[in-house]
Amino acid sequence: MRGPGLRERTGVRAAIRRRGGVLTAAQVAAHHQPAQTPAPPGDTTVSLQADEDAYVDAVAANTNYNDQQLASRGSTPYLSHLRFTLPAAPAGQVLKRARLQFRTSSDPTAGSTDSHTVVPVTGAWTESAVTYNSRPALSASVLGGIAGATAVSTDHSVELTAPALGGALGSAYSLALTSSGTDSPRIWSGEAGSAASRPQLVLTFGAE
Repeated sequence: MRGPGLRERTGVRAAIRRRGGVLTAAQVAAHHQPAQTPAPPGDTTVSLQADEDAYVDAVAANTNYNDQQLASRGSTPYLSHLRFTLPAAPAGQVLKRARLQFRTSSDPTAGSTDSHTVVPVTGAWTESAVTYNSRPALSASVLGGIAGATAVSTDHSVELTAPALGGALGSAYSLALTSSGTDSPRIWSGEAGSAASRPQLVLTFGAE
């Protein structure tokens, strides 16, 4: 007795042998290929350098500091501002992760034992004109925190709240570095001679 599998194979061969048959050999082979499931799209990572950055100093409240370093301190305050142009999300993807990457400078005092916060900037500013007295308003919400940046000439990465940035995709977005402590870090700015030392906002997009 022929089993079901043998009957199926015999029937296929018969269909191939018949002149004017319905299936060709290639069609038969294709008919028995398993369906291919498309692979999900991979993540898309975008690294952005700041369009503008500068820090302000309460001691020199009318002085603009658009130079190679940024700073953050609470006592006799320093605040740093950075602006990035956020891209729109790729088709079919949403913002999954956001990180601020920076490098402490080679200044011997560049490390900081204090904690610092990253907050949204809500007011207008430009790197060529901002001073402590003209500094923009800041949001009360916190996007991320900096801790352990104690060594000089060292790279750091700070996780930011991705949904907060997700609502601003396709537009300019400003961040500020603030602190209530007394020990300011020194961070290379967008004016640093080496592109690898400049702050970057790294965005990762993935499937919805």
